[in-house]
Amino acid sequence: MDPAQYYITTLTNAAQKLGPILLFLVLGYIVFIKLPFWFFVKVQKENRPKTEDKKLEPQLETKSSAEKLKHYQDLMDEKHKKREQQRQEEKIRQERKKEERERIKSASRPPQSASELFKLKEGEIITKKELKKRYHELLKQNHPDKFSSHSLDLKKVAEKKTKEINSAYQELIKKIS
Repeated sequence: MDPAQYYITTLTNAAQKLGPILLFLVLGYIVFIKLPFWFFVKVQKENRPKTEDKKLEPQLETKSSAEKLKHYQDLMDEKHKKREQQRQEEKIRQERKKEERERIKSASRPPQSASELFKLKEGEIITKKELKKRYHELLKQNHPDKFSSHSLDLKKVAEKKTKEINSAYQELIKKIS
């Protein structure tokens, strides 16, 4: 066998064995590296604010690709921050509504006795100072001014609860004296 024929058969065998691997690597590079980058650039161009396009075009032409990418990342970060802020506000609104429903439900229950309202155990001896402290804690939780930004129903519930707290406090003060 002459040397030329030997090299040809050797290279042919190597190409047959390494060909699929090289093909896999090239296709993998295109599919997993180039295509996502092309899509990223396309999405960035579509998401660019329309009003700023005309203003930024001359500036962006002079910037390097790293500066352009940084600029687009900053724009996307702003959008994400706005979305996150909207989610937080919606979460707060839902929590307020839930709290409002809970309070309205609790208002429909019959009034509690003074000892239940102040969470006094049967036979427990309490001083005026301790009673006053519990009274102020209950008022902080249920005062109508705390619910000024809520619905009218919730304000009425808070007023009713405050009246109950006040009358229960007066009743317990008379018992202690």
